Amino acid sequence: MSLRKTVNLLFGATFFSLFFVFLQTQIIALGYCVQSKKSLYQQLTDENDNLRYDISRLESLETLNKRISYEKAAYELPRGNQLVKISVPKNYSFAKNTLGQKRGLFNLLGLQSEAEAKQLR
Repeated sequence: MSLRKTVNLLFGATFFSLFFVFLQTQIIALGYCVQSKKSLYQQLTDENDNLRYDISRLESLETLNKRISYEKAAYELPRGNQLVKISVPKNYSFAKNTLGQKRGLFNLLGLQSEAEAKQLR
């Protein structure tokens, strides 16, 4: 082989070797970029779940009860199978009398029961 062919062959081999190394470094760099994007996605998903939990906790009955209690109101949440009975004010005597008559008749027949408040879970 002549010197010129040898130099051209070495130059070509060096060029392709450097090009191959460049492509491999780009592949590795893109792999790190994908890994960081996946990590960021997972972090944002976890943060979203935490925020959704915080929102649902703020809307819960326990939190609302604490707010109402903080405002010096005399409200209580029913516990377990506790029945809640609401008395009708005296100025609603007409409604009280008509409901009482119907309730007595239906209770004798077993067709109507008193209203109960069930606890949300």
